[in-house]
Amino acid sequence: MENKTQKLDAAVFRVMEKVDYLKKDGKNQQQGYAFASAESIIGEVRAAALSEKLRISISYSSAVDLETAATKNGGNMFRVRVAANIILRFEDECELHTFFGEGADSGDKALSKAKTMCLKQALRQIFLIETGEHDADKETQPETVKPKVDAATLANLPADI
Repeated sequence: MENKTQKLDAAVFRVMEKVDYLKKDGKNQQQGYAFASAESIIGEVRAAALSEKLRISISYSSAVDLETAATKNGGNMFRVRVAANIILRFEDECELHTFFGEGADSGDKALSKAKTMCLKQALRQIFLIETGEHDADKETQPETVKPKVDAATLANLPADI
């Protein structure tokens, strides 16, 4: 089978060599965990991609409002999920990747948070960037929002739940 993205693959590998690990440079004040910021991930990947003449473009193809939930303080928490197409282009070769991201906010920033998370995770996954973050399958953060469920919804659940 012929590899139609041989030059593109080589450019991606060179970027991977340049950006193999990013130190966690941010800290969530409310929950106390450290994370690699979007700024550091995007900045490092951008610099390496520029040096290799690898173009990375993103196009958001959809945004979906998810359920609104109540916060501990009685306010509303809005959640949004976005889908994005990431296109890698090197010379005459290109490749498409689709990623999803979610964001939540009690104000007007849920969409921008979803877009940032989507791009951050896409770059980490495409270029296999290690940050030392915990495996999401091993740990789950405590629930911070409480979904609104009414009595009629609960009454209609099957008996085994």
